[in-house]
Amino acid sequence: MSNVHRKHPVSIAVSVALLAAAANAALASEPTGTPAENAGASDPAAQDIPASLSPDAKKSKSGQATDTSNLETVTVIGVRQSQERAIQVKREAASIQDSISAESIGQLPDTTITDALQRITGVQIDRNGGEGTEVDVRGLPQVGSMLNGEVFITPDQITSQQPNFETLPATLFNQVDVIKSPTAGQTEEGISGSLDLHTYRPWDLPRGFTFSYNADGERGDTAKKIGPEASGLVSFNDDGRWGLLLSGDFSNTTRGGPESNNAGNGVGAPGTGSSEGLDQYGVILNAENAESAGSYAGFVGAWNGLPIPSRIVQYPNGSVSVNGDGRTNEIFMGSQDIGLYNSSIERKREAGNASFQADLSDGFTLTSDYFYTQQRQYNRNVGLQFNSTDWQGATYVPLQSQNTGAHVLGQYNTPPQDPAWAGSTIYTTQVYEKWPGDTESYSQLQSTGSVAQNANLQVNFDNGGDFKGSVRGIRETAKQSYIETDLNISDSNGCLWPNELMPGVNVPCGTFIYPAQLGGNRVFNAIGIPEDSTPIIANFTGRNITVSMPPSLAANFANPNGWTFKTIESSGDDYTANAAITALRFDGHYDLHHGLKLDFGLRNSIHTANNYAYTLVTPVYAGIGASNPDGCLVRYVGADVILAGDGNGGGCTAGNAQGYFRAGPLSAVQMSKTPAPLSSNWQQYFNLLGSGINFWAVNPSAMDNPLAFWKSLYPNTTTQEDPGDTWAVWMKETTAYLQTDFSEKLGDMPFNGNVGVRVIRTNLDITQHLDGLPGLYGTNAADRCPAGSQPLIGLDRQAAGSLRRIEEHAAARSPDLGRRPGIELRAGVCQEPEQPQRATDSVV
Repeated sequence: MSNVHRKHPVSIAVSVALLAAAANAALASEPTGTPAENAGASDPAAQDIPASLSPDAKKSKSGQATDTSNLETVTVIGVRQSQERAIQVKREAASIQDSISAESIGQLPDTTITDALQRITGVQIDRNGGEGTEVDVRGLPQVGSMLNGEVFITPDQITSQQPNFETLPATLFNQVDVIKSPTAGQTEEGISGSLDLHTYRPWDLPRGFTFSYNADGERGDTAKKIGPEASGLVSFNDDGRWGLLLSGDFSNTTRGGPESNNAGNGVGAPGTGSSEGLDQYGVILNAENAESAGSYAGFVGAWNGLPIPSRIVQYPNGSVSVNGDGRTNEIFMGSQDIGLYNSSIERKREAGNASFQADLSDGFTLTSDYFYTQQRQYNRNVGLQFNSTDWQGATYVPLQSQNTGAHVLGQYNTPPQDPAWAGSTIYTTQVYEKWPGDTESYSQLQSTGSVAQNANLQVNFDNGGDFKGSVRGIRETAKQSYIETDLNISDSNGCLWPNELMPGVNVPCGTFIYPAQLGGNRVFNAIGIPEDSTPIIANFTGRNITVSMPPSLAANFANPNGWTFKTIESSGDDYTANAAITALRFDGHYDLHHGLKLDFGLRNSIHTANNYAYTLVTPVYAGIGASNPDGCLVRYVGADVILAGDGNGGGCTAGNAQGYFRAGPLSAVQMSKTPAPLSSNWQQYFNLLGSGINFWAVNPSAMDNPLAFWKSLYPNTTTQEDPGDTWAVWMKETTAYLQTDFSEKLGDMPFNGNVGVRVIRTNLDITQHLDGLPGLYGTNAADRCPAGSQPLIGLDRQAAGSLRRIEEHAAARSPDLGRRPGIELRAGVCQEPEQPQRATDSVV
């Protein structure tokens, strides 16, 4: 991917000087030297010295015009002082830490604060769509996160201990500390360290007015869309008496290309980039021995009685040779499909920071901060799937392959050795000839919404004496929602999805049973391609996969009327997660002199988090053939799903005297005849990922609001809870700490250190829902914890199976939970809530 863009091209000092000259506004020449204290954290470094103006220029502060002809010197201090200050912060810190300041953050075109962190020793980052996201410290993801010295949860951290700053623009931050060893007074720590983000405050900047601004755009040659970006800051510092700062950042960028950075498997997981190859569902090993070849997905069994290509040479013992060498001891890698997907990521980000500081006299100062960020991300995927009829069926032959010499124990390479596979070796395949059961045009939309807010109010006391103190209250919230939907449009004639008919009824293959109220039976695709009849050749040897095919198949792909609507479905991984923290803390510092200082404090917090997991479902055929008067609930709303119940006489069914209906009332219809949300967004795509294929698909942008898109087709669409991933956590925590800092000399060598103790008391309440019986047609399992019941929790750790899931969904949800040793839980089945139980624990 190549992007032409320019971001954050000037430092704050240069921006201030340019704007001042253009607007004839004055900037004062010296900093106040009274930065606000950050209770419980390292003090943020002061900013670089601003431009120095002559005495005549300083008069503009009182309203007089500035005569630029009398300007004697303009001095702009670069990054050297910033680097020296970062070194000094590291040297004087009570713990082992590294820091990066505003000038270092602004040196390079960093989009997120994660991008800036990559330049700190011991920090590793991940990227998604060209932007920094997750952070590791010293190779581990268990890292604490703080904002101005207090616990901070971003929307991406509600369900993870690993910091993810994808929603946080770099322009809003003054400094970041990477703390690699904790102290007793530190609010948050992880196994490998903690990150403390510092926002701008007015007393961090020079007295008078300060302005900073930036506007630019980017355009990638893959996404071919212009992305505007802008940021700005305005601050006023009344020489340390009071100050007000406002800053903001906006961007709307779209990026595309072969970039994938997620924990899932290809398309269908957040963060997916353009991809091509053996499908998103994983691969399977296909061997030439008789056991494998004759299996459901084998080189013989997968053809379901259809003619087997002559390149698959069969032997009397049931074994085969598929690559023309006459041997039967070879293993090849197959999959459900060969797929090509073109993807893009659009991010709309808005963020802002406000800070007010005031000198209340007598050593008291007031600091109030508000931080806000919001991001809406759209992952759009469009492409083709060349599917097997049977799941992962081996309807292919390797035209070009290479022996690796590697042996396997069996189809899944797990012990013990399968005798039928003994002595067989794995071949890699460079060129496949594959006979698709059907080819499907695929469109997918993944929408992620993220919001975080943080409010801070603190009063500091420092009258120059031995005692310093602060009282601080914070309130922060975070929310993230994820929802996905996808469409499958097929070029098949439909015969690979046979009907389930009533006794004595016969209909031609490819004709599907539908109720008379909806027009009666439908021919799926009168000009569709029969299953396993027309091969393609997929060549993996170049930079991109190239696909060659008979002219008749290429013409079918390019024909807008050669495609039929098959399925709309939801991923089943949708969720809405929320977290909130309310905390009140007191911190004191007392100088005992002679190199000794005493730090002490008390903190009380309430932390809540919850996750509602769900999928989209819709009832179909209510009052027109469904056994349930309200209709059969389905998630896979498609022509390849038949509403025949669970096979044992149970479950909702829908049908008539001929047979059972298909789960998609709008399916099995030519695309030009589908409702407007589909037909009006049906468009042609050319040369998919350089493969030479032209085809038709629904524009994924039409599904930017997945729930609304579903309702435009099926108005009764609703959400259905996924009990196994739905939970809620409430935690009250009281913490007290005492720490002594000391500095001495051993001969001529100075040294310093600290020793401290922290006492934590935790009250924890967890609600974990449990899966019941599985649902039909892709729907979720029933909830074994209905309203009015409550899971049991206590202080024992014996119910290991249930406990692990609760801890994964509870302790990992928040930094406060994930770091606490000694929190013991007991998980069990639901109980009536006469005496709800909670976990109480104390830790030193």
